[in-house]
Amino acid sequence: MNLIEYLPYYLDCGYWTENSQGHLNYETLGNVIDMVQRGRNVQLFLRPLSSMTEEEAGALYRIASCSFFEPQWKIVSRTNGYTEGVHRVHESVVCYRFDVFSEHPLVMDYLPDTLLQLDDEDSSFTWGRFSNAGTDLDNSVEDELGAQVHFLLQRKFDLFGLIAADHAVNINKIQTA
Repeated sequence: MNLIEYLPYYLDCGYWTENSQGHLNYETLGNVIDMVQRGRNVQLFLRPLSSMTEEEAGALYRIASCSFFEPQWKIVSRTNGYTEGVHRVHESVVCYRFDVFSEHPLVMDYLPDTLLQLDDEDSSFTWGRFSNAGTDLDNSVEDELGAQVHFLLQRKFDLFGLIAADHAVNINKIQTA
């Protein structure tokens, strides 16, 4: 994995090297690329997906659903893993369960209940929609995917496994003096 390929996604992000800290932006991008090419250890300050707050999960939900409707919703649960009926999600995956409330038949048919799955192990997020009275979970939801990825990158979430590859530091583990 080459850090240089991922730097443009994290403009406006903090980073550190062996003896300094800086801020990645358009003006410093060339210098940071040069440092990496010269073999210096550069690490970005990023957040694992599991650190997503309920407010951020709700905002991500609004982005995912905005192309079709603006339903009323609430987060029912945040769990590590998910098990209900035949649905099994490993406990390493943080899951937000949303319930949707709407009188509109399209909304209830299209998105009755939703499960957001945040997986730090492979730096991925997946939306699942329950259908057939909760018996089926479809993980192929990609509504407004570009806007969702943009939202996550703006909030410095690690979407590429950079923390696991030692190209980034989990910003939540950095203690301030």
